[in-house]
Amino acid sequence: MKKIQRFLRGTALLAVLSLLVSATAFAASVPDPTSDFYVNDYVGVLSGDTKSDIVSKNDGLYNATGAQIVVTVVQDTGGVSMEQYAYDMANAWGIGSAEKNNGVLLLLSVGDDDYQCIQGSGLETLLPTSTLSRILQEDLEPDFADKNYDAGVKKTFASLYDAVSSIYGYDGSTGGAANPSPVPQPDYDYGYGYGYGYDDGYRDDGGFSIFGMIVFLVIVLALIGAFSGPRRRRGGRYSTYYSGPSFGTGFFLGSMMGGHHHHHRGPPPPPGPRPGPRPPRPPRSGGFGGGSFGGGGSFRGGGGGFGGSRGGGGGGFRGGGAGRGH
Repeated sequence: MKKIQRFLRGTALLAVLSLLVSATAFAASVPDPTSDFYVNDYVGVLSGDTKSDIVSKNDGLYNATGAQIVVTVVQDTGGVSMEQYAYDMANAWGIGSAEKNNGVLLLLSVGDDDYQCIQGSGLETLLPTSTLSRILQEDLEPDFADKNYDAGVKKTFASLYDAVSSIYGYDGSTGGAANPSPVPQPDYDYGYGYGYGYDDGYRDDGGFSIFGMIVFLVIVLALIGAFSGPRRRRGGRYSTYYSGPSFGTGFFLGSMMGGHHHHHRGPPPPPGPRPGPRPPRPPRSGGFGGGSFGGGGSFRGGGGGFGGSRGGGGGGFRGGGAGRGH
């Protein structure tokens, strides 16, 4: 029995270590943005004119609306799915306004022959996946297939810039109020059935899932508690077996196994004298409701905002978006 218990504990420890190592390795695979922030060409396929155009238009767009459109070209993603790589990059870099989560990331992976475009949560309804799919298929795919990356990026950025500017009613001028609210847009459905569904699971192409790992750990901890040897506790005329789950397993095992198993229980002792009258209830304290659990934040990413003065400190990317589809 002790061997089984040691084996299960060792398995749980290895699972935790694997989870930590995997998370650390993936975080290290996303590079820091360049000093330009808005354009990050780690392969050297974009022309100087294209880079200058992306930077200059983003400066005006961000100053007026808080939105940012970042273009990144990498050699490969290190085996991580394009969607997951783009998601973590966008949140780590803090693209877009921190208050509005209105950033857009266009990611090209030359070595993987793939691309992905995702929008922040503040643009999901105003710049839906169907619109991103249409832009990618019309403006990027033909040139990308011919490995003419510069021409494809130039056309795609122009379309993304026009779409975001239209959402905010921005005409390209630097004047006017900063960060205006989006202009209400009709809900267009372009009918492009590319099948780019939203996926909230944290996993790469190998099927890695944080949720699955948590479930596995819970099962292992439950088995450890189940196979733990009983400890006898004596007191007075009673002899009781107590399973004694530890803090790590008590929460789960308490609801599933009951915690206590009594053996040879004798008759109960005679009841003692009744307690006196209950003291009056103290008055309720004023202030905020919810105690220590009330009003948690909404954690959906939102990175640290690299890129010096150009980083918006935003984020709020929830995955999904549009890609090449293979």
